Amino acid sequence: MGQPPHASRMESLAFSVLYTLPEFARGVVIRRPAMVGLMARLRTYDAAQRFCMRLRVRHGGRSVYVRSLRGKVLLLLSQGDVERVLSGSDEVFSLRTKEKARGFSPSQPDSLLLSRGEARLDRHRFNDAVLQPGTVPHSLAPRVERVVSEELDGIFGREPGAVDWGRLRAGHSRAVLRLTLGDAARDDVRILDALNALRREGNWLGLRPWRNGRVRRLRRVMMTGIERHLAAAGGESLAETGEGSLGGSAETGEGSLAGLAASAPATAGTCPAGQVPHWLMALEVLGTTVFGPTLALLAGHPEHYERARPRRSTPPATARSCAPACTRRCACGRSCPRCPGSSPHPSPGTEPRSRPAPIS
Repeated sequence: MGQPPHASRMESLAFSVLYTLPEFARGVVIRRPAMVGLMARLRTYDAAQRFCMRLRVRHGGRSVYVRSLRGKVLLLLSQGDVERVLSGSDEVFSLRTKEKARGFSPSQPDSLLLSRGEARLDRHRFNDAVLQPGTVPHSLAPRVERVVSEELDGIFGREPGAVDWGRLRAGHSRAVLRLTLGDAARDDVRILDALNALRREGNWLGLRPWRNGRVRRLRRVMMTGIERHLAAAGGESLAETGEGSLGGSAETGEGSLAGLAASAPATAGTCPAGQVPHWLMALEVLGTTVFGPTLALLAGHPEHYERARPRRSTPPATARSCAPACTRRCACGRSCPRCPGSSPHPSPGTEPRSRPAPIS
């Protein structure tokens, strides 16, 4: 049916002004709170959505090529094209875009996210063995509920009142460290501090090369802590590279992803420690993208709030079923992806409804 149409220069300029620049300002790897607030007051999301709707009507509901600050981008405006991208394989729609590589290489250069070829297949097997995609519930689900309750029950309390965001964030960070690296990592906040500092560097997409020395120092702090806890969970070989199936886990790693990693299949190229920053990031970001919005939604819906808030008069089964359901609904209903500025990149010749064409 031919290649997707190209937006005009004015349309491409409008896309950059309404979407690309505000997205860069918010932070493409980790959000900048001050800029998020400013962009919210300016209602840039609304303006970008209205522009995309006009673009979709103008081009007959088809996806459109636009020229942005990062080159030619295929803006998916067709439901069929969106479904094709989401269901396409890594070979067709690569997750390793130039922007993603620049944004995530400071914090996780050896992760599955940035891997290719045999290394990607090898690390995919390792991550699947630990994260258990498709297994519901995850084998650590009871442990997750217990750890989160231990860290957050004292913050939420059982009576109505304001939730202190600082205490909530600290409690959630402790839970993330325990669930990822084991109980011994509970107070090792330097790992998360270094990770988030590296993510903030990633926001600049490699535009500040004079800070490479700082990036290396931060990564050294983060990886030293990660390797120490992995070694406690499964032996020194796991913290370094490992080969074969690494069996057993120490008490410090039990009930954590590090403990599961100790028995996951690994080769000399797996780099188990290099996968951990992405696990930490994925769990840590839930505090702002899921837990925070869930609390906000509950605050605006008194009926659900009363059902979710545990009290002596509330049947335990009701509170346990309602609160997780609210969290799942918020997680599944998020309108914005976790890294909205880092989208899949079509391999040459695989553009929706197109003949082979180069993609910049």
